[in-house]
Amino acid sequence: MPLNQKEKDRLTVTGLLALEAFFIFGAVSNFYGYIVLKKGIDIYLAAISMVGTTILLAFLILILIGYLDKRKVLKSFQK
Repeated sequence: MPLNQKEKDRLTVTGLLALEAFFIFGAVSNFYGYIVLKKGIDIYLAAISMVGTTILLAFLILILIGYLDKRKVLKSFQK
């Protein structure tokens, strides 16, 4: 049975949230490795994780804004 658009959207957001959590965990653990364990390479990995986190967070915010705008338009048609 093929997925409808609502299920695809939910799966996309779920996957993006999981990827966001992965990037946040990577950033935190690499900053810990740099500050506490004094590993030099970890600061570069932490920077890459922070960039990934920022990009995904912006994308998720845009999805949320689009969803809220769509609901607002649909409610205006119901009146």
